[in-house]
Amino acid sequence: MPLSARVLQYRNPARDRSERDERENEARRSYENEVVRQLDVLQQAVTTERERVWKKGWEVEIERFYNLTESLSPAPSFRPKVLIPECQTDMLHEASDLSDVSPIPYIIQKGLDDRQLTREKAFQAQWKQSDYNLEFLKATIWSLFAGNGYLRVAWDADACNGEGEVVVCSYNPAHVYRDPYAMKDRDIKYVIFDDEMYLDDVRARWPENGWRIKYHRGGASSSTRNKLSMPEGPMTITATGGPIGMDSAVRPFASSDSRVIVRTAWVDDQSSKLVRKPRSVSDPKWEMVYPNGRMIIECEGVILYDGGNPIPGKIKPIVTIWGTPPLFSAFAPAPIKYSKDLQELAERGYTQNYENAVRLNNGVWFIDEGTGIDLEDFGGVPAEAHMITSQSRIPECRWPQPMPAHMMELPKVLLEKAEKVRGFTPSRRGITAAGNVSAPLNDASILQSQSLTRMRAKFLANSFQRLAQIVFAMMGRFYLTKRTFPVFNEDKYEPVDWEAIPDFDPANWHIKIDENSIRPYSQTALRSMVPVMKQLGIIDPETAMDLLDVPNKEVVLQRLREQASQAAQAKQQEAAAKAAAKGKK
Repeated sequence: MPLSARVLQYRNPARDRSERDERENEARRSYENEVVRQLDVLQQAVTTERERVWKKGWEVEIERFYNLTESLSPAPSFRPKVLIPECQTDMLHEASDLSDVSPIPYIIQKGLDDRQLTREKAFQAQWKQSDYNLEFLKATIWSLFAGNGYLRVAWDADACNGEGEVVVCSYNPAHVYRDPYAMKDRDIKYVIFDDEMYLDDVRARWPENGWRIKYHRGGASSSTRNKLSMPEGPMTITATGGPIGMDSAVRPFASSDSRVIVRTAWVDDQSSKLVRKPRSVSDPKWEMVYPNGRMIIECEGVILYDGGNPIPGKIKPIVTIWGTPPLFSAFAPAPIKYSKDLQELAERGYTQNYENAVRLNNGVWFIDEGTGIDLEDFGGVPAEAHMITSQSRIPECRWPQPMPAHMMELPKVLLEKAEKVRGFTPSRRGITAAGNVSAPLNDASILQSQSLTRMRAKFLANSFQRLAQIVFAMMGRFYLTKRTFPVFNEDKYEPVDWEAIPDFDPANWHIKIDENSIRPYSQTALRSMVPVMKQLGIIDPETAMDLLDVPNKEVVLQRLREQASQAAQAKQQEAAAKAAAKGKK
């Protein structure tokens, strides 16, 4: 064979391989651009509906209101911006009351009538160990300030020294894109979470495609960090396939450091594929490509994962918490809006009163020209000494008339009105009414003032139930080996074991949260009834101390047992002595 032919034959595979790789890269880029474009369209739909209800720039308004940084422009010293964070503190109190619960689960396997007590204890241990209540508290705060709060249940493979753990995370509502037309979480068709991660972490977690991610790579969906925006028209289509200006709407936060945005989406994809060629027109057999739902992870235009949903039961790991009932949209109005204007009017009133006090409420000196005092030398400061002409009028300081009382009381009236709107009456703040008011009447007034809290608790009951179902499904899916949860009962170590569930299917299990255990007022009301129940003999001392959360319970119980034993022995000795004395007679 000639040399030229051998060289040609040697080079052909390399050229073919290069062309094949180029075609594959082009097909991959086309596929990624199409997926990214569809995610952008979904996010834009959420952003449009959210801004219709919450108005544009809502996240900046909430941040300034919560951080007390509303006034960014400098103000003169005589007109400082007076901020009174009563609404903010009331919302924190409300969130604390709503999240001060201890959920009690009931777990039953279908076909078995007995409760799975060991799994219930393991579930409670998981709940406490991972601080789910703390995340629930933060999500509740978001719901009170923004209208909606969100929780995401995830599997952290690096937690517990690489053993992995089911975690719950609260999210800024600006980073969550939930189906805007679903009024219930079980009805949502898609949800997208935005996370900022360091590029090295992204590459370490997804090594197969993470290396292709560049910092703010041109053409990537999440690289549009600028504030360029254009009106609707033929030029509103960018290289990402989405409208220009979507950067500010879809991307509410941007990082100036080495972090990139990772989007994780769960979608109900109805795509199907042909699994058997038809022998006739009515014979084709199709099946869904993603029967359990589709999960997509994307970063800077690079698809890191695209496949089936790993969570069983077609579950999308999101729990929505509403601050007010969602009547007209999935985005509920923020509770702070109902009293925010009243508080801002009161703040303006206090600011104006302060300015009037500084600029108008000053003493004015009147000095007769016959005193011989030079006005340039007169300072009007305390203990200032001056010599005046004999038999001349003494300098006199005149004060202006006091400001009207109604002007000073107006801000206070506005704040009291705002407190009533929020449901924070004086009795709820611990201020008792004048006169002899009994404890039952005071408790009744506090309970009556918590009507809004009880309404929110009804919505939270559904959120707790959904959170419990998702957590249990994740535990059954990812806890594939035996796991021990450390549980401490006072000073005793009582570990709880979780046995792996082979071939776990959430449809074969029932988990229910006791509604009485998640009512925000049940704990306080129950503790107030403990002394009465103990006196009537309904509960024993140990149960009473459990309800009251008495520290060092075992030590107290041991002392009570010793005292009871000593009393019983003394009683027996007394009875024996009486019997002996009676026998002698």
